[in-house]
Amino acid sequence: MSPFRAAKSYVSRVRAAMGGVGENADELSALRVAHVALAIHERECSEKKTTLRQLHKITELTQSEALNAIEELERLGWVSIERDIMDAFESLVTLTDKAMRQLSRTDFSQQSGKAA
Repeated sequence: MSPFRAAKSYVSRVRAAMGGVGENADELSALRVAHVALAIHERECSEKKTTLRQLHKITELTQSEALNAIEELERLGWVSIERDIMDAFESLVTLTDKAMRQLSRTDFSQQSGKAA
C-alpha cells in the first residue's frame, strides 16, 4: 500500500474510532488530533502524566497545533483537563474512560489497513 493510501486509511480508522473527529476539518487536522490522543494514551499506559506544556514536545507538533488538537479532543469528550491556576501550561491532560476504552480496542497500525 502506498504511503498516501496508508495515511488515508489511517485517517478513516481514526474518524471512525473517534466518532466524528475531523468531519469539519481537513485530514491533516484529524491526523494531528489522533496523534495527540495516541501520544497521551501511550504515556498513560506507561503511567506518565501529560501537561499542556509537554504536548508539542512529545508530538513534535507546534504548540498551536497541539493545543488545537486538545481543544477538539475536549469537545469530543476524549480528554479532561485539570486546570492549573498558577500556570495554564502546567494543566494536566488525561484521557477519559471513553477514550481509553476506544483506543484500547482499536488497531491503528498500518497492518490493519492492508487487504488480506
